[in-house]
Amino acid sequence: MKALGLEISKDTAYRAISSADALINGDRHAGYSYLESWLTSLTENNPGTKWEIKEDGGRFKYLFLALASSIEGVKGCPPNFGVVDGCCTRGYYTGTFLTLLCVDPLGRAFPLAFGLIGNEDTESWEWFFTKAREAYGEEFFANFALMSDGQKGLLNAQRSALPNVSTLRCILHLENNIKHSLKASKEDVSGFERAAYALSEERHEMILKGLDKKLQDFLQKMGPESWALAHIKKRNYGHVTSNVAESFNAS
Repeated sequence: MKALGLEISKDTAYRAISSADALINGDRHAGYSYLESWLTSLTENNPGTKWEIKEDGGRFKYLFLALASSIEGVKGCPPNFGVVDGCCTRGYYTGTFLTLLCVDPLGRAFPLAFGLIGNEDTESWEWFFTKAREAYGEEFFANFALMSDGQKGLLNAQRSALPNVSTLRCILHLENNIKHSLKASKEDVSGFERAAYALSEERHEMILKGLDKKLQDFLQKMGPESWALAHIKKRNYGHVTSNVAESFNAS
């Protein structure tokens, strides 16, 4: 503005930018009031789409969406492995965008469901998983294994809403916990990674024995069947991280 010979305050500039944004993108405060009509239109053009909005005192709380193309796309060939993740939304109203994906043997991701919530906690995750179960049916998840970061109430919610789904933990998030909570050394962190990727139970056990006793106890309590390739019984196609979902959200 100085180049034009104008002097304005930051508040004035902010109000001008906000007004321009409202003219271009619409009123952000009224945006949620259009959500139901948009979803209804989406369903009319994509019959079979499943969605639900939950409100609290007349205000938006949660959103669940499973597109008809996703529901039809897995019929006849139910997937065995999936990844779920949440990422923070940007803008005036903050929240968390949820993505549930299935992954095939070639590492290709196929979206199953999306959600929008406020904060990640057991209640919000349980609502999302319950709606996913209702959209796809109990049988769909009968032989399913689900990879996640296991944080903020997710695991308790999964056990409650999807009790037949096997729990898999992302080793990158586990590694972060090991570094910060257990103050593990670089050697122990490296050993944990090697134990996670070991292809035989013998190799896995041999590496574990060389780790700090506190770390050994932590990992045994976690259950090697949730993070170690050698012990995972359900099909996971070699995935031990939730990177595929995080990459999907980032795009």
